Amino acid sequence: RLIEVSSKILRYLILISLPISFGFTITADEIIRFLYPDSFQEASMVLKIASWTIAAGFIQVVFSVLLIAMNRQKEKVVFTGVNFVLTTVLNVFFIYYYNFIGAAIVKVVSTVMGLVFFAYLVSQYLAPLSLFRYMFKPALACMAMMAFSYYFIDWNLIYLIPLAGLVYFISLLILGAFTEDEIRYIKSFIPKMHYSR
Repeated sequence: RLIEVSSKILRYLILISLPISFGFTITADEIIRFLYPDSFQEASMVLKIASWTIAAGFIQVVFSVLLIAMNRQKEKVVFTGVNFVLTTVLNVFFIYYYNFIGAAIVKVVSTVMGLVFFAYLVSQYLAPLSLFRYMFKPALACMAMMAFSYYFIDWNLIYLIPLAGLVYFISLLILGAFTEDEIRYIKSFIPKMHYSR
């Protein structure tokens, strides 16, 4: 039961977080330009890099909670300590040579290392949860969303972001990323929305 519930949560978090990271990567220049003066434009690269901590962090949460549920806090704490020391060392080097971009890179590396290690421990003590299987179709849908966003990148973000999200959702439907129960659940909102109007 734990494996079944964890698999569903992992899948949903991937469906939600992956397009967010892709979306920030695509629209980072426009977001920074919209929020800040031109002198802040270099920060868009930081946003592009750091946005991948969203997807990695969301997914890492599932494995982190599983380790606690399996009473494997000791391994988790040990790795957290090792990761902290390694991150500190990497920050000294990367920030010195690459400034704030280096800090963003180290943050992503640290989060991904935590994800990989926690996933490894879960595979050893519970069961392997295939990230590739859950990420394949959402990643393809994100590619379609990315192509749409690049083509219409000059549009206002107010229109571009929801339309890109719609492209992502439609792509998931075409790829068959949803189960029949999920499709029925989604359809159940349509008449209610229509009736409320």
